[in-house]
Amino acid sequence: MSGIVGIVHFDGAPVDRALLRRMTNFMSFRGPDEQRVSVDGNVGFGHALLRATEESGRESQPFTLDGHVWIVADARVDAQADLIRKLAARGEPVTGA
Repeated sequence: MSGIVGIVHFDGAPVDRALLRRMTNFMSFRGPDEQRVSVDGNVGFGHALLRATEESGRESQPFTLDGHVWIVADARVDAQADLIRKLAARGEPVTGA
């Protein structure tokens, strides 16, 4: 199982990237394959990735398609080809798939 942490400052204060990095690194036993953080102003997420399947070799967390909406999850998406086709039909850019 991977690990996920987050910091949200509802008062708008910026996230301390160094603190978020330490929190993420602390979880490296949960996800020894990669630790990444993403910060945007008052919101920050960290993810410790455990690659458990062959497909997970291409995964990277936190994940975004557009740089505005982010997903941080330890999840599996079934019917990925159908989802990608439907997003593309709506004109949504799909990269990293």
